[in-house]
Amino acid sequence: MNNLLKKNLDNPEILEQLFRKNKKDFEKSFFEIYPEISDNTVAKYWYFRLKAEKKSLFDISINEIAQVVISCLIVSIIMLIPKVFGFNPNENMFYERNLALTAIFGVTLYTLINKKHNLKSVLFTIILFIVFAIYVNIILVNTGNSSILVYLHLPILAWFVYGIVFIEFKLSNYEKQIEFIKYNGDLAVLYGIFAIAGIILTAFTIGLFSAVGINIEKLYIELIVIPGVVSVPIICSFLIQKFEYLSNRISPIIANIFSPLILITLVIYLITILVKGSNPFIDRNFLIVFNAMLLGVMALIIFSLSERPEKSTSKYYSLIFFSLSAIALVINIIALSAILFRITEYGITPNRIAVLGSNLLFFTHLILIGFNLVKVLQKRQDLNAIEQVTAKFLPYYSIWLVFVVFILPIIFNFR
Repeated sequence: MNNLLKKNLDNPEILEQLFRKNKKDFEKSFFEIYPEISDNTVAKYWYFRLKAEKKSLFDISINEIAQVVISCLIVSIIMLIPKVFGFNPNENMFYERNLALTAIFGVTLYTLINKKHNLKSVLFTIILFIVFAIYVNIILVNTGNSSILVYLHLPILAWFVYGIVFIEFKLSNYEKQIEFIKYNGDLAVLYGIFAIAGIILTAFTIGLFSAVGINIEKLYIELIVIPGVVSVPIICSFLIQKFEYLSNRISPIIANIFSPLILITLVIYLITILVKGSNPFIDRNFLIVFNAMLLGVMALIIFSLSERPEKSTSKYYSLIFFSLSAIALVINIIALSAILFRITEYGITPNRIAVLGSNLLFFTHLILIGFNLVKVLQKRQDLNAIEQVTAKFLPYYSIWLVFVVFILPIIFNFR
């Protein structure tokens, strides 16, 4: 291997083939001969590339560990409030109100510390999350459907706050916003891996103790699982920033595999409901499923666009994205028609107003995406334009969320 490397220093294609064929031997041989070839420009490139590949947990500083540990401790303590103060979390829906909000607060806090924001930004963000917590735990106690809307929408609004912190309050920087969207795709993938591992560990641990007649399920969930749920996003965020090459390899693969599979599934599903005669205009639960499906498809389109191969101009990707957006538009039109029908027939409620507004936003966003994808297919622009469209459209979602969370409950007198 040593001789092969020396012989092919000026042949990048052969070097890449050797590396892919046997990475371990390649690395070992390269570092052995590097002192002899260190003056070569190609050798310097491979040196830094292999160093990056070999980066390990031992490269983590004490300061970096402290940032993660402090952030995890803070959110874990918040989730342990029922245990510390001795009240039943199920009686006042403590976890339902606070789990998602606390998880987002944790990763936001970590980002504030990690990116070294100024004191003013830190205080503003923390105060905002305190307001969210007071609103959802005190003001909305014993209220009606409006409170359920807030439980569902407030974490998404908090996610927008997290985004503002991530882009360092540079609201007009669309490149940063696109980076944030891509970052969330990586975060979701890594969180999913941790979640699967956590489920296996939980089942294994509870099973072991059950085998010897000890029931630790309730205690384990309260002390380990719930603090873990809010801490894992912080750990994932750290890993993405520290070992970016890990998520960069996983996320595009998942996006490229799932995009066509979801497309096929949705086509089959729509054909099935037509044959079966399911009616979202009458069946409320079916309408809820339809809207959830629409939200999922929108998220998939945005995620897949951000995780596509860099500088890809392949017609394959454009056609997949166009087909997904077309299917999403069909779902959106059906859901929009159904909610308008229900408002006409049964009257206005907070839930129906919230769903109507969300669907109108999705409709507008999908039209813009579809219009730009047509231009991509006509080779009048590239897929980067779709990312720009999404980045520019995000503020409209945040404005609507503020309305649903804070204004809509007041309009309906918190009913």
